[in-house]
Amino acid sequence: MSNSFAPAAYPKAVLFDLLTALLDSWTLWNRAAGSEQAGRAWRAAS
Repeated sequence: MSNSFAPAAYPKAVLFDLLTALLDSWTLWNRAAGSEQAGRAWRAAS
């Protein structure tokens, strides 16, 4: 018996930019959180 379920695609790479040298992650966090204040609180909590 084989498993016929297979994900459509896997990511080919994962980028980690801990020092925000390549990606403006602070702006991304702010947009995802809904505001600059919420983004700051979210980053502080993580």
